[in-house]
Amino acid sequence: MIRLHKSATLRMALAYTACLTLGVMGLWGGAFWTMRHAFQQQLDVDLDDEADRLLAEFRKGSTPALVGAVGSRVRLNTSDE
Repeated sequence: MIRLHKSATLRMALAYTACLTLGVMGLWGGAFWTMRHAFQQQLDVDLDDEADRLLAEFRKGSTPALVGAVGSRVRLNTSDE
């Protein structure tokens, strides 16, 4: 049986803990990056769809509908209440 000094055992335990910690951090970082990327792609698709819809309304010549669509997105409280 090989006997290790206490300092060698301590170094091995610290190295194991460091590797385990870095591995867990890497997994969490990868999961976060994947979810962020998927969310960004969905947001881009939603914005593209909305832009296409507004452009189609503008090309049809329905400017009031376009202004109404934009106005419904931005609700301003102009009442004096």
